[in-house]
Amino acid sequence: MQVHINKVIEFGSNDFLWKYLDLHKLFSFLLNKSLYFTRLDNFEDPLEGLTEKVLGEMAFNEGIPDDLNPTFTEEEKNSILTGKRNRDIFIKNEIEKSQKTQFANCWFVGEKESFAMWNIYSNNDSIAIRYNPQELLNIVIPSAESYRHNHFKDFIYGFVDYDNIWPFNFFEESKKKIKYSSFKKDLSYIHEREFRFVSVVSASQIDKYEKFELPLGDIVKDNFKIYANPYMESWKFNNLSKILEKFSIQDKLIKSDLKVKK
Repeated sequence: MQVHINKVIEFGSNDFLWKYLDLHKLFSFLLNKSLYFTRLDNFEDPLEGLTEKVLGEMAFNEGIPDDLNPTFTEEEKNSILTGKRNRDIFIKNEIEKSQKTQFANCWFVGEKESFAMWNIYSNNDSIAIRYNPQELLNIVIPSAESYRHNHFKDFIYGFVDYDNIWPFNFFEESKKKIKYSSFKKDLSYIHEREFRFVSVVSASQIDKYEKFELPLGDIVKDNFKIYANPYMESWKFNNLSKILEKFSIQDKLIKSDLKVKK
């Protein structure tokens, strides 16, 4: 694949990349030795990957009331409703083009564990994988560069940019020139401080792939840590340690550093 950077990447000296997972996704990571990429339309945020053009058309249509002003003539009403229908078709097609051709693998940047991330993306039995940022890039980027596929040909990585994208403001120029739509999210998500990898297929492959997986090689040799959820019970932690021993990585499992009531 051809690799692109969203923008200049600057991590703090004490930053780590964290991925919060349930145990099944951890085992999938260890067994398949790959990164799993989710198609954008499967994320909870309905605005994932949408361009400003699409956002503007969506906002315009939402501003048209169901009951048009009775002072309008029938001809004017038909013109307004025809325009709305045409924009709806355009919006639907563009959303599919943006969301069903892009696949993301997301990480969260921080010096330590985040209570917010544990609460949003996990349960009491879950874990978080922690990598040094540069060490993860040194694994993922060469893997992406050497990956060969007829349809997955572009790979992008970098920080997500946050801006006021909804409600859409027609009178405000975009604060940031964002080259890749999959790296733009609303300010309401800024608590995530997200770093992501994105793989893209051409528009001709819309809806052909449900997911993407990037092979990483022998990941058990990687220098990562596995943090147990701070609310994980001791007996479950011990069971997890025994399972990880089968992969010879039980030493990577550590208890959460966070202080919680149990």
